[in-house]
Amino acid sequence: MKQALQGLILLILALLYFQCARVGTPTGGEKDKSPPRVKKSIPENYSIHFEGDKIEIDFDEFFRLRELDQKLVVSPPLEEKPEILPKGKTLVIDLKNNELGENTTYTFNFSDAIVDNNEGNPIENFEFVFSTGNTIDSLSVTGTIIQAFDLQPEEDVFVMLYENLNDSAPIKEFPAYIAKADDEGKFRVNNIKADTFRVIGLKDMNLNYKFDLAGEPIAFMDSLLFIGMGKKTELVRVDTTQTGKALIKPPNIKLYLFTEEEEEQYLKSSERPSSYQIIFIFNKPLTTELIVNPVDFSPPNDWNLIEDYPNGDTISYWIKDSTIANTEVLTTELIYPVKDSTGVFKPYSDTVTLRYSKPVKARRKRRQETEQEEQLLKLGINVTRGSRLDLNSNILIESPTPVLNIDTSMINILKIEDTVEIEQDYRFFIDSIRIRKFWIWLPWEENSSYKIWIEPGAFEDIYGIKNDTVIIPFRTQEMDFYGNLIVSVQNVKTGVIVQLLDEKNNKLKEEYIENDKEVKFTYLYPKKYKLKVIFDKNKNGIWDTGNYLKKIQPEKVLSYSKEINIRANWDLEIDWDIEAKNKK
Repeated sequence: MKQALQGLILLILALLYFQCARVGTPTGGEKDKSPPRVKKSIPENYSIHFEGDKIEIDFDEFFRLRELDQKLVVSPPLEEKPEILPKGKTLVIDLKNNELGENTTYTFNFSDAIVDNNEGNPIENFEFVFSTGNTIDSLSVTGTIIQAFDLQPEEDVFVMLYENLNDSAPIKEFPAYIAKADDEGKFRVNNIKADTFRVIGLKDMNLNYKFDLAGEPIAFMDSLLFIGMGKKTELVRVDTTQTGKALIKPPNIKLYLFTEEEEEQYLKSSERPSSYQIIFIFNKPLTTELIVNPVDFSPPNDWNLIEDYPNGDTISYWIKDSTIANTEVLTTELIYPVKDSTGVFKPYSDTVTLRYSKPVKARRKRRQETEQEEQLLKLGINVTRGSRLDLNSNILIESPTPVLNIDTSMINILKIEDTVEIEQDYRFFIDSIRIRKFWIWLPWEENSSYKIWIEPGAFEDIYGIKNDTVIIPFRTQEMDFYGNLIVSVQNVKTGVIVQLLDEKNNKLKEEYIENDKEVKFTYLYPKKYKLKVIFDKNKNGIWDTGNYLKKIQPEKVLSYSKEINIRANWDLEIDWDIEAKNKK
């Protein structure tokens, strides 16, 4: 009995031993989701009477800094960028190269740049605040800033408050307070003192906190901003004809970002994509004809053919003389009008050197094959074999070079019924701007088979090169594939441009109206769309940007707030009161 009991005990001990010694994979604990936490700091956060040149912030774990240069905002800005480094679990801010202002509250907004070392969990919107005076300024301003034209938020935009109320302050000096808008365009400027401010938004492309670079997008408030202790934030409209000030209480601050139109004309770039073509691109459309004078070559009078582009800022010159085209380097003098210091347009001379080197071929071809290939004029056409052409579309033919002769009797549109090809009458148009584009129009029948047949030699370019045979069969779209949108635009008090956009805000169609009207957008694909109106204040048919120093806001834009979903073979009717409140 005793032996049996001892054997049972030994068996139990053995089982326990092997159970404890079993090899397995550790399951691990829960994933760390908590960000670093501040244990203490020298000085304490929100301290007053700060006189030091260094700040140390201790965290409860090791951390790292993620995109600090892009995310840290110091308000008011410092003259010199502070050195900020992690040392173990301590963040050290070195201010020794900066002279801090008297009685000033400083805010270091780290956004989400401080993250834990392992999982990258950020401290959201971490701010460290101190004052060199007796108090911490505690007022704040919130709002949104969006692009004026498409009402979308813009990344990396600063919102700046200026105590100096002169218009030139944003150009010449640092702001008194600054914050950065988030990816939704929302901003919050904290730790502000009671005062009156000029407010602007700026996409600071050279990162010097000044509006001093051409092309920097800017936004500004028409009114001054008054922030008072114990009062709501107010706008102050300064009327120089009266001694008083009118106060307006806004629900929120909204800023609309725009890029000013450049007043100075200049050449942005020049290209020579082929030996026979040179292109000049300007920063904005030219107001007069561009003069191009040869410098290092002597051409005949008709040595080039000019091709304009729709936006007016680009001009292409096609070289007709083969000797000039085969010259590797061409130097030209451009003469175009530029405003002088008095605002008067005067001719300006610009010398441009253009080079073209023939590309090295990957493998040699027989000379005969190469010459034969180069002698064909390759036409581009907007229909492909088996594709469907929209019923409201025209056929587009585009030549790679300017065309000298066209024989329309060699351009055939055939309708195919069973196996019978029936020749169709059509209208042929040369594009009003682009001299290398040609259009074919006819009243298409839905869901039908057609064929475009261009015979050899129908097109001949200015170099005597002709096209080869082109045969492309295609079909037209079915009528019930499309949907229609009918928009009843109401409360039109001035000229407005009604635009139809796709989901990516690309303009598809537009119509200008001056009174309440039913605007119809037809032949729409079944998908989602957007609507926008531009309040065309000057009635020039386009959206006009603003100007900061002239105190001109960009033309107002309004987007339709609801989803527009077009279905096939369906008409969608919308009533849109463009003066109604609470529209985006």
